[in-house]
Amino acid sequence: MSLQPRIHARADDAHGVRIFDPIDRQEYSVETPAPVSPVPADPGAFAAPIDAAARIETTAVRFPDVAAVYVRDGAGEMVAEAQHLSSVDLPPPGESAYLVEMATPVKLYLRVAGAFTVTNAAYTEIEFEREEAVTLGARSYHQRPAGTIRTPTDPESLMEAVSYFGSALKTTTCERSYPTLRGHPPLVEPAASFEIPEGLERPSTGVEILVPERPDAVYAVTPLSYYLGASVRPSDGGPARLETAVGTSVRLSDPDVHTAAGRALRQVLTLDCCTRTEGLYSLSLAERRRMESLADLDFSALYDRSLAEQVDAYLSVPWDLVSEIVPEWELRAIVDERAESVRMLPFLADALALVSPPGEHASTPARVSVDPEAIDSFLRSRRGDGGTDGGDGSIGAGESDESSEPSGTARGGASPGGDPPDVRGSAAADEATLAETWIGPPESVPFGRSWTMPAAHRNRLARAETEGALEIAVVVNDPEMAGEGEVVDEAYRGDSPFDVTVYREIDREALADALRSDHDLLHYVGHIRSGGMVCPDGLLDARELPPGSVGVDAFFLNACTSRDQGVALVERGSVAGVVTSSAVGNAGATELGATFARLLDAGFTVSSALNVARTQSAQGHQYSVLGDGRLAISQSESTIPNLLRVAEIGRDRYEVRFELQPGTGDGMGSIFVPHVADNEEYYLCYGSTDPFALDGDALSELLSLQNCPVLLDEKLRWSFDLVD
Repeated sequence: MSLQPRIHARADDAHGVRIFDPIDRQEYSVETPAPVSPVPADPGAFAAPIDAAARIETTAVRFPDVAAVYVRDGAGEMVAEAQHLSSVDLPPPGESAYLVEMATPVKLYLRVAGAFTVTNAAYTEIEFEREEAVTLGARSYHQRPAGTIRTPTDPESLMEAVSYFGSALKTTTCERSYPTLRGHPPLVEPAASFEIPEGLERPSTGVEILVPERPDAVYAVTPLSYYLGASVRPSDGGPARLETAVGTSVRLSDPDVHTAAGRALRQVLTLDCCTRTEGLYSLSLAERRRMESLADLDFSALYDRSLAEQVDAYLSVPWDLVSEIVPEWELRAIVDERAESVRMLPFLADALALVSPPGEHASTPARVSVDPEAIDSFLRSRRGDGGTDGGDGSIGAGESDESSEPSGTARGGASPGGDPPDVRGSAAADEATLAETWIGPPESVPFGRSWTMPAAHRNRLARAETEGALEIAVVVNDPEMAGEGEVVDEAYRGDSPFDVTVYREIDREALADALRSDHDLLHYVGHIRSGGMVCPDGLLDARELPPGSVGVDAFFLNACTSRDQGVALVERGSVAGVVTSSAVGNAGATELGATFARLLDAGFTVSSALNVARTQSAQGHQYSVLGDGRLAISQSESTIPNLLRVAEIGRDRYEVRFELQPGTGDGMGSIFVPHVADNEEYYLCYGSTDPFALDGDALSELLSLQNCPVLLDEKLRWSFDLVD
């Protein structure tokens, strides 16, 4: 089975082409004025990395949303770009052809040999002067591991294994800060002897990381080593440190190797993102503007320097200054150092996770006591909000590649010589991340915390190819909960491209069939007892299902104390899910479940959807994520999911911030441009943008571009509801 993107003529009522990415299961369609017949073309004709190409003849191509457009000439020089509410005319290119790069959910390029006009308004359209032979190139954003490293689990062997992770980098220039230019590191399996897959080679970057011979120290520096293409070796009794070929030595031991390595990773990646704006992708980046006001870094000169020289310059800037511009990090992993955790090393690296030991994070959420009689009442009634609607535009454009409520009833510096300086800074600036997960055996995970196990990632890598609408199953297994089922059904269905099936009061065999199905998501509304999920004919215990028999990718078990059943689902085939660790209340469970559904629809990952949803419920702390919380089952219209934080600051005056959240196809180093009047500045993901001051009309226009979550007076609303 080929995992390359496929380009076909559209089979619906519109003319044009359909691009399907079987790895990420992303589907994207381009419209043309008349029918076209795509003919396979040579991907090598493109200067950029391309997986598949096809040629069509047409007078125009129209994209379904607003996409940033970058145009380069035959020499690779940027000659034009078109953002939201702009247009540009391009004359004939002469003897060469234009390379037109599109910031779309599946990465697209067009190779055009004639004159054309780009118009970016409610959607993006490229019109040609006459009928043109246009070559369309597509590339998957997803990367898969290139083989498996087998290794003993002693620290020195792990150092050797981690040193090969940089082989997955597509480049060792600062452009590797784009997530699509960082391939997935090879898998790691414990073994009696060391074995490297054929063809796997370490990059030569002139950077080494030296650490004590302890497993926790190796885990701590793994993401940093991967990003730098650095080798890792023992420090021979000395402190953890980073050394470069230009003579720099930076201590990675204060206050500890975990904190210091995490700071160095964030510092280097953030400043790489600033430096890369001097290359082919020259754009206005807010973080660069702010950095230039804080420190004297010559990004123009840095662009042409070696990786080692760049790292030397970056780490010479005090962390206290750089921390002012570092984006909010996506993931912190608290890792138990037992041998079974070694399988998680490539996934920690791929996520560029901050790694911490268990000790400082061992506090647990309080257990909540709830009247069991109240739990069983589940008198759930609530008006349902509609599902998300697709707009003609989007509130912003994200790029991850080188383009650019109370509950009711229950239910440091661098130097060439002398003592190495520390990568140090204020602890307060340190460690907030959007998500946190625990890695290790079950007994190492505190009550109520999110937990990622290797099975989740294996299941994700083994996800079967599917095409067409996303399939969602809603199971309502108690008639008293029918109201919640209707709310959830409406939240998923609405105008969304989901195929929603609702099952009501199904028996054990029917529920087992639903779990075995290839649904992208199963949302369970019902009761769970210690022996399993409640059905009219008894209990279905997921722990008794055969290994590998669960087909649903993600699940939401909105029932009391559903964690054990959720663990069983991940161990038997699911990728990620949301569970509870104690009793949950009536109104809070309904509200949170419906909000989670809409956020998934809007392109949020399982973790980011839950993080936002539980801020609106007093019971939010009772929900946690199992498995790979970075899974997203839908895609945002603006590529990068976001939440609008709106505050009234005067008569007909509003302050708006974009809270950028993880979604599918993005990662650390992605960028986002808010589509507000006169703004041309990009922001690094994730976290909050600068505030934008808008009048009522401008705010209404923004809210009408796409249906997205809005925090208004700290209450979560939806943009289309606010402008109806």
